Amino acid sequence: MVLQDDVATAGDFEERVLKLVAARPKDAISLFVEWGSRTATAARLAAATDADWTAVVDDYVPTVGLVVPADVARGLDEFAASRSTTDVPDDVVLFEYLRSAGIETIAPVDGPLQHDSEDSLVGNSIMGIRRAVRFTDRLDRPVGGFVFRPTVVPYYDWWDQQAALFVPDSASADGWRRLRSEPAFALLEISRDVADRTFEDWSRALVDRDELSDTVSAIIQRELWRTAYLIGVALGGLSPVPRALESVRVGEALRTLGPGGLRRIVPVHRLDAVTSLLQPLVAAGTHAGLEAGMARLEPAQR
Repeated sequence: MVLQDDVATAGDFEERVLKLVAARPKDAISLFVEWGSRTATAARLAAATDADWTAVVDDYVPTVGLVVPADVARGLDEFAASRSTTDVPDDVVLFEYLRSAGIETIAPVDGPLQHDSEDSLVGNSIMGIRRAVRFTDRLDRPVGGFVFRPTVVPYYDWWDQQAALFVPDSASADGWRRLRSEPAFALLEISRDVADRTFEDWSRALVDRDELSDTVSAIIQRELWRTAYLIGVALGGLSPVPRALESVRVGEALRTLGPGGLRRIVPVHRLDAVTSLLQPLVAAGTHAGLEAGMARLEPAQR
C-alpha cells in the first residue's frame, strides 16, 4: 500500500482497508477518487445502484492512496525503468503497468481518504483543489464484491467547462472516446433541446435564482445541468433502473459534482457556498435525465 503525504485517513482506515482487500484481493484498489474525474461519475452511478465498488475509468490510476497485490507490485520497478521517462507521470506509468499485467483497478464508492491540502505535492496545483467524490469517516455497511462497470461515463470537463460523455472505444489508448454534449445526446437518443428547456423551466422557478446567477454564470449552470442530465439518462438505461436517488449516499456523491467541476474557476473559500447553491441544480438535472432515460424503456423494463 502507498499513501501520499497530503491525505487525511478515515477513523476506521486500517480496519476498512483490510475489509476492502479481503473483498477484492486480486485487484488494484485506489483508495481516493477525486471529485472531478471520470471515475467520480462512475462512483456516482455505482452509488445509485447500491454497489460498493466502481471500475476506475480514467486514463491514469489514482495514486493518492493505492493498494496493489504484492506479487504484482514487485514488477513495477523493472517496468517503470524500461518504459517510462521523467516526462511520464507516475499515475500514467501505473496505468500502463497494471493494464499490461492484466490487473483491474477499482475504487470503493465510500472513500477512506481525503485530500488534506489545497496544493499538490506532485505539481498539479493548476488543476485546482481536489477532494474525494465521497469521503466517509466510518463505514456503516458491509463490503461486498460487486464492481460496477459503466458502459457510458457522463463527464463535466473542468478544464473546458463543458459537458461531455465518454463511450467505450477499443481503438483508444485508454479504452474510451470523448464526445461533446451534442453528439453525446444524439448517441443516447435524447434531445439536448428538451434537456435545455427543462433547465430553463427549473431556473425560472428557483427561489435563489439571483444568488446562484450572481455566483455561477448561466452558461456554466447549463453545462452542469447537461452533465447531471446525462448522468440521469445513464441511470435510466441500467437494468434494473436504480431507485436509490433519494438516499444520503447518492446525494453526497452527487453533491460533489459541482465543486469538482468548478474547482479551477471558483476560489477555494467560495467552494462550500457554491456547492450548496449547485446541489439543487445537480439533483434536479439528474432526476430530469432519469425520467428521460426511463421514457425510452419498454413498460416492463421500468
